[in-house]
Amino acid sequence: MTDQRGIAVPEDDGQHLQTSPNLRTALQREIGETYVPPLRANAQAAATAEEAWRAKIAGAQWLQQSCPYQKKCRVNLPREFSALLDTDKLCIHQMIEGTGCDARRSKR
Repeated sequence: MTDQRGIAVPEDDGQHLQTSPNLRTALQREIGETYVPPLRANAQAAATAEEAWRAKIAGAQWLQQSCPYQKKCRVNLPREFSALLDTDKLCIHQMIEGTGCDARRSKR
């Protein structure tokens, strides 16, 4: 198989995420540290009509203008998750627990 850049991709490409829980957990922790905090901070800013928000991301303070797209993502992620089967939700909760991606965590 060839990807859109014309580079040959092994047929089992991506399977390593399924067979390597350490790699998957590391990726989820990265997402929990660099993607989830901006979503939460942006959502809070949008709820209070703030023009900008500040959050600690990967150990650094980040200041950014509020973004409608991030607000849309923050709204859609829980909605899409709620549409899953209960067994799938449980599986996902178990996979993301402790990674910073768990929506049940307190909002900062």
